Amino acid sequence: MSKSKGRRSKKSPASRVRPFWIPILLLLAVVAAGGYYGASWPGFRAKTISVEGNQVVARSQIVASAAIDRRKNIWLQNTGAAATRVRSIPYIEDVRVRRGLPATVTIAVTERKPYAVVADGARAKIIDAQLRFLEPDSGRSDLPRLKCRLVPEPKPGEFLHDECVRSLLHDFQTLGKAHVNAKALDRDRLGDVSAIVVPGISVRLGDDTDLEAKAALIDPILSQTQALGKRVRALDLRAPKTPVVLFQ
Repeated sequence: MSKSKGRRSKKSPASRVRPFWIPILLLLAVVAAGGYYGASWPGFRAKTISVEGNQVVARSQIVASAAIDRRKNIWLQNTGAAATRVRSIPYIEDVRVRRGLPATVTIAVTERKPYAVVADGARAKIIDAQLRFLEPDSGRSDLPRLKCRLVPEPKPGEFLHDECVRSLLHDFQTLGKAHVNAKALDRDRLGDVSAIVVPGISVRLGDDTDLEAKAALIDPILSQTQALGKRVRALDLRAPKTPVVLFQ
């Protein structure tokens, strides 16, 4: 007797599934119809768009930049792209776009803080600590002024890569570590740095290779002369071992 005689042939996967083709097709049709209905259901269209964390940038500008389409399902829209558009606003540092059931969008932003003003003649630009150009200056008096000529002219939202700005900002921070509040910083063609410090005293610092040592002299000199009842007009610290004090 043949070994294969009487043995049942195995069914192929297709033959096993064949009796269920119609139910499977019906199920796929139901899923497709449900997906289409869910995608087009008006209940998933953005009804509420809220903004959190903004103080400088107007809500209307943030919503307009996000460009959330109120005619489309919010769950099918690219929130990452919306966040990127909002982040292009000069004052926006970070942004998160969240969706909530059934049709709510929340845009949470972190704004950049003005840090200094870059002054180039009559043109002045407010920047943050990362050197991003936030907006033209409208006469802020509470920010330190860094006098630098910017070529080419930057646009709001761009980061400044100018070496003069970077160097003077570093000098400003060095003075700050010595508890010296600088109102303005300038660098001449020879690279010598000069500053106006509170309460309006001119300080010639020379090159900034030993700026920390020079900055450490400013507060003691001003404190000593104030104790003597003298008013200082200017300091010359280009030779820190022999500082020159000019009185009013």
